[in-house]
Amino acid sequence: MMIVADIDRTLVDAGDEETFECRALFKDLVRRGVLLGLASARSLPSVAQVLPKGYEIASFFICSDGAISFSEAKYNHHVLCRAVLNQPAQVIQRFGDIELSDSSLFVFYDERAHLAVDVALAPLHRPFLSQILQGRTCVERGRGDLGLGGSGALSVGILGSRAKCERAGAHLSTSGGNGTGTRVRVFDEIRIEEDLWWCEVSATDADKGVALAKLLGSGRYSGSAPLIVLGDGSNDVGMALLADIAMCPPWAAESLSAVATVVGDVRSCREFVATILEKMPNWGGGN
Repeated sequence: MMIVADIDRTLVDAGDEETFECRALFKDLVRRGVLLGLASARSLPSVAQVLPKGYEIASFFICSDGAISFSEAKYNHHVLCRAVLNQPAQVIQRFGDIELSDSSLFVFYDERAHLAVDVALAPLHRPFLSQILQGRTCVERGRGDLGLGGSGALSVGILGSRAKCERAGAHLSTSGGNGTGTRVRVFDEIRIEEDLWWCEVSATDADKGVALAKLLGSGRYSGSAPLIVLGDGSNDVGMALLADIAMCPPWAAESLSAVATVVGDVRSCREFVATILEKMPNWGGGN
């Protein structure tokens, strides 16, 4: 058996860290010989911070929403696959056609740049900077200097009002400015506070489902059926479609609930994880 799990709002509630229920689940996975994969928008160091026991036992990590995947700790977190964004500076330049004076721009780099982030920060967003960085180091730059770090950019993000993020997303998607090999997504699921949204530009194959398919296709994790996927967001749909069983909590995005095998009747992530622990013996695999 293999379990691939999202982290935030799936294993832990927003702002929470590894709970007793999570540790009990991880202990049982080890006892049963079940492989664990963790799939998150977080960076690898951030995963280690929020789920220390899960980080210790996981066989692989799909990070930055599928843009980069790492092997387990005993293999020194070797990069298994990555999907980088070509010419991030050009993406930034395309935003110049719309007014973004009260928005912040971010360029996220891969491990070859030590997972650093270039930031052009609007003053009103400074209180939220650490929440966006999630343990990454950042360099604040002027907008004209963003994305000049060369290769290895995983994504470009805009933090701003719903109107600004939707305008930016629509502009890139419909004006031909999104460029070949990139995709644009606007999220409300990761709002930091009311009317603070996120527009993200990444490589087309920077997707949790695509990354998981690559890992399964590599043969590295063969013989670990059934595949159980746990998630809550629209960015987990691709993984759910690969699963034998896909389980989500009742607050999951509609697009995920529509394809999930099981929607848990729970009120918190603690209850959701406890339910997974109860159901696991019925899913087969393990000992």
